[in-house]
Amino acid sequence: MDFVQRIYEFNRDAHLLSQPIDDYREASFLIEEALEGFNTHELALAVEAPSNSPKDIARAIVALCKASGTTTLSPVDRLDKACDATVFAFGYMLKQGLSVDQCHEAMN
Repeated sequence: MDFVQRIYEFNRDAHLLSQPIDDYREASFLIEEALEGFNTHELALAVEAPSNSPKDIARAIVALCKASGTTTLSPVDRLDKACDATVFAFGYMLKQGLSVDQCHEAMN
């Protein structure tokens, strides 16, 4: 089975596809993943997060953005953001020395 199909099934089974699009929430998921594994103590203090967990920091960053004014992305901007995140994620795997086939296998 193709990894895109697996990703679809994961999101479907977690009931994530039936939720309305919230651009801030989606951004917080990407920020959270980007922060995993780093020492985030100082960042947590800077954004006044309730803890230094990547999840709490991501939510605090997004709350600061949201407080400065509501932004609604266009469907094209949303698609561009998702495609760019995918390109950078695969680039990160390739920079670690994985082949294209190994990236595909890892995703499956």
